[in-house]
Amino acid sequence: MNRHLRAYLPAVRKLAVAVAGFSVVAAGIALIVLPGPAVVVIPLGLAILAREFPWAARLLAWLRSLARRMWAAARQLCRYVVTAPVPIAPPPSWTRTTATAARSTCPQTAPSIPRSSLPSSHA
Repeated sequence: MNRHLRAYLPAVRKLAVAVAGFSVVAAGIALIVLPGPAVVVIPLGLAILAREFPWAARLLAWLRSLARRMWAAARQLCRYVVTAPVPIAPPPSWTRTTATAARSTCPQTAPSIPRSSLPSSHA
């Protein structure tokens, strides 16, 4: 290869990476309003740009840390929701005697009337 062309290779490579990276980022931004995986495409474009541009590498590192923090918060929330107590049975502080006492004070059926207390005509 010509010696003069080799001098331009780093600039050409940087230009190619910039065009490819910005194209992918632009497609990802378009996918925000269009149906598609924008949250995958935009970081992919930033990863392409990060090969040549330090600002893109810093932005990608910030997005990674943000994604990790959000994932940890979502896992914490999910852990709370899944392990939240659900009142299926009475609390353990209730003992059998208090449950029995509650049933005896609040009968579920009407009390039975002894036959001896009914008038003789209804017997």
